[in-house]
Amino acid sequence: MSPIAQLGWLVFVIAMIRRSRKKWPWITALVAVLGLVAWPSLDGFSVRLLLASGVEFGAVALLALQLLRSAAAMSENGQRLRRI
Repeated sequence: MSPIAQLGWLVFVIAMIRRSRKKWPWITALVAVLGLVAWPSLDGFSVRLLLASGVEFGAVALLALQLLRSAAAMSENGQRLRRI
């Protein structure tokens, strides 16, 4: 993953930490990615980048799943979705 994409993900996670009620999943993902990318040894760097990209993708996928579930629950209750 390119450094620009990782910087974008970092900004996204910081925004989610500020907005979210459950902060620990985002903080855990952030620490895992920073730990994998910032490890000082260059041996296995590509593997660590691959793992970091997997953690980033997983965090965003779980957010999407949570939003889909909440939208489905709201529509079952007859509530309208609000535009943000």
